Amino acid sequence: WSNGEHNSYHFPDLFLVTGSSSSGGGTGYFSASGDCYVSDGARTHSCVHSYGHQSSDHYQNNDDCTITVHGGGTLHSTGSFSPESCCASVHIGGPRYAGSRAPRDQTVHDGDQITWHTDGSVTHTGWEFCIL
Repeated sequence: WSNGEHNSYHFPDLFLVTGSSSSGGGTGYFSASGDCYVSDGARTHSCVHSYGHQSSDHYQNNDDCTITVHGGGTLHSTGSFSPESCCASVHIGGPRYAGSRAPRDQTVHDGDQITWHTDGSVTHTGWEFCIL
């Protein structure tokens, strides 16, 4: 938001980031390289998700992804978060999130990186993050 306010929104099956994009224009709130996908939510390029999450399918074996945040805000876990607890995880800065341990009220800043990695065996439905 241009006025710097942060708001919380809660929807099933989403991780939401509220805040502002400093990138402006059409570049969006996330960029990603690897095995995850940036999509349109409330704004252009305002969501990122693991493979298959939007279709209730499972992510794939040996997925690797790096997501860069453009802008900043607070990450809210408001729905499903389902990486395999032992061997698939999301790292936001230093903390590791896996299984049912989802990020809660995690602040992210412009330039922060989120990483995603899976092993080569069991898969689950994964995750999605959005900026509203």
